[in-house]
Amino acid sequence: MLILSEDDFFCEIVHETHDDITALEEGIRTLLEIINSALCANLRNNPHLIYTLL
Repeated sequence: MLILSEDDFFCEIVHETHDDITALEEGIRTLLEIINSALCANLRNNPHLIYTLL
């Protein structure tokens, strides 16, 4: 049985939180890239949409 000190436990929580934030960051970046690609591809077809978003 492994017994963790308070500092080890805190470091483990910080590491897990950092991993979660990194995963969320990558997901948000991917989503924004998809939206950007869709808007750029249809820019001429939807000028009013682009101005509304700005």
